[in-house]
Amino acid sequence: MRLVLCGGFIGFALAAGVMDFRTRKIPNWLTLAGAVVALAVSASFGSGRLLQSAGGLAVALLVGFACFAIGALGAGDAKLFAAFGAWFGFSALPGAFLAMTAGGALVALVWVARRRLLGGTLLSTGTMMAEVLQGRKPAPVIGATEAGRFPYGVGMSLGASGWWLWLGCGL
Repeated sequence: MRLVLCGGFIGFALAAGVMDFRTRKIPNWLTLAGAVVALAVSASFGSGRLLQSAGGLAVALLVGFACFAIGALGAGDAKLFAAFGAWFGFSALPGAFLAMTAGGALVALVWVARRRLLGGTLLSTGTMMAEVLQGRKPAPVIGATEAGRFPYGVGMSLGASGWWLWLGCGL
């Protein structure tokens, strides 16, 4: 059973990452299916695990859409984060969030370095952070261009997969 769960999550994360890389979109059907499967699997382990899963889904959805509202994530990324939250559950969500953020940051750095946009991206990020601290909605400078848009879902999926392999699969 553990192998099925490990493989199921990794397959889901891989599909989301590949789709985001190819199309710059994470389809609603995929994030919804991922969340439903996570809730169903959790329910099979009892009501306590189901509550953990539902709590992870709810909190990750709130955090994801807060990040979307300030322009830090796309809507698909926010929904993917919520689906991942359902898999991890409320108690494991802080570590999963850090792993996904690290994965996303790593992919972002590689992405902008390969496109020779590192300096502009750092400037854009600093400007966006200053606007958020001043209570304004930030407008990305580099991320608004096609060359600057990177598939953050790839990084989230890599970070989540690493966290899942360590936490959920015990590797």
